[in-house]
Amino acid sequence: MIELVDLGPDVEIKMDGEYEINVQVPAGKTFESVVQQIYYTTRNGSALLVPSDALRAYTTDHSKSLLQAMTPSTRVYRPMLVTIIPDSGAPQ
Repeated sequence: MIELVDLGPDVEIKMDGEYEINVQVPAGKTFESVVQQIYYTTRNGSALLVPSDALRAYTTDHSKSLLQAMTPSTRVYRPMLVTIIPDSGAPQ
């Protein structure tokens, strides 16, 4: 589940796990100052992205950042590994 509170996001999640978040960022703010975390979960696992950490790494060394590319209005993140949650064997 992706949930952005009080921002009125338009979220599209594709079957392959790729997602797109369109959100209105107030004038004078950056995406990173408005969105603190993106927590991606499926029934098989989860991944956490902290946009400000990705941006900081991007400005230091592009190759070590989850942020692959950016423009003033766009962020493209690299694919992330999903931490697999072991099946407990309990019925679902």
